[in-house]
Amino acid sequence: PRETKVQSSECLKPHSRRAASMRPATASQGGSGEIIGSLTDITARKEAETALQQARNELEEQVAARTGELQQTVEQLHVEIRERQDTEERLRNSQAVLNEAQTIARMGSFRRNITSGRVEWSDGMFRLIGHEPQSFSLDHDSLLSFVHPKDKEQFETGIAECIDTHSK
Repeated sequence: PRETKVQSSECLKPHSRRAASMRPATASQGGSGEIIGSLTDITARKEAETALQQARNELEEQVAARTGELQQTVEQLHVEIRERQDTEERLRNSQAVLNEAQTIARMGSFRRNITSGRVEWSDGMFRLIGHEPQSFSLDHDSLLSFVHPKDKEQFETGIAECIDTHSK
């Protein structure tokens, strides 16, 4: 019994790998003046608790690091969105100035993609031929339909020269 007491007292240390449990014996357990106790090996449980705490700490560090990265990414996206919105606003303003200038000058402009053949007209071009701006889509043939028959050959030659110059 004395040995058990010594082991029990060592077991109560905070980093012990054994746990002691003691209580006074009841009359049905052998009378008064005795103590009933047990000693349990909790090494595996303590190791599991330590591993769990370490894993929890590592996970919290990873979450904190990832959260910081995500916050930086979100801030960068906000900056990029503002820059894009500013650029789009400047483009709209520039387009409005171009449209106003072409209206005042009673002129229009167009672009033709040499590879795809896609044609884009300014609002002024549509107005010059009596149509609402961007009221229909265009291709090379529809563009030619608005060129005076006497000017078509010169117009086609000019386009061919532009394509030839671009190809070099």
